[in-house]
Amino acid sequence: MEAADAWDLPLVAHLSSARVLARGPKARGAIRSGGLVDAWSPASESSDEVLEHLLSGAEGPLAGRRIAVQLHGDPLRELVAALRADGAEVLPVPVYRWVLPEDTAPLRRLVHTVAARAVDAVTFTSAPAAASMLQVAEQEGVLAGVLAAFADGVLAVAVGVVTAGPLEAAGIATVAPERARLGDLAREVVARLPERDPVLVVGGHTLQVRGHAVVLDGRLVELAPAPMTVLRSLARRPGAVVSRPDLLATVSGGSDAHAVEMAVTRLRAALGAPVVETVVKRGYRLAV
Repeated sequence: MEAADAWDLPLVAHLSSARVLARGPKARGAIRSGGLVDAWSPASESSDEVLEHLLSGAEGPLAGRRIAVQLHGDPLRELVAALRADGAEVLPVPVYRWVLPEDTAPLRRLVHTVAARAVDAVTFTSAPAAASMLQVAEQEGVLAGVLAAFADGVLAVAVGVVTAGPLEAAGIATVAPERARLGDLAREVVARLPERDPVLVVGGHTLQVRGHAVVLDGRLVELAPAPMTVLRSLARRPGAVVSRPDLLATVSGGSDAHAVEMAVTRLRAALGAPVVETVVKRGYRLAV
């Protein structure tokens, strides 16, 4: 609408005789504020339901009809092809496109952080952004680590099913709120994370493992990577003994015989509570 006004084009007058479909409430609001009337909107707020609606004949036969499809940073090739296959003349209208930012350092830092399991969750608000993160992870050589982290430890939260598409295609299980809204997305994170990281009672203290830290008796304690790795390994099986060789493999890849002892010492010092027990000649465990 703004572009048409800038170019002095009577877009509203041209569209006044057309059937205008809105994919979701944001588009519907913009349509109405622009002086048009939307004829229909899908309950799912998805392009797939828009396509189903058109192909069902609800708007009449498509053969010979001229349909303009406004693109939202995605080419929507399947939707366009399906409409053309049904006889419609389709005009794709790219209003904007998604590109990587000029400074990709934060994104590259994010994929490495995810691969290291140093975050609890990642939120996604658009499908192109999700696809871009996976693309950069591959470029950085950590895609396998990112996929493994999302499979075990890092929660992927999408604002809606459309946003989740590239993640699900890559084999990443996602959760999403019922309504594709940012507020609902935030509430989904708040509700889901405690379910994944239970609060343990250890040595008379409450303990909850987080991505880069631990909550001990309500106090957030940030940990260095090696102590965090040890604690995460012990917390997977509270009370069970984890051998030094098993811990060594996770802490240093088995290359430094003293790495586990150093990591446990630093972990105990940071926590300041008798949470980690030594089991002589066997290993370590949480004092549950």
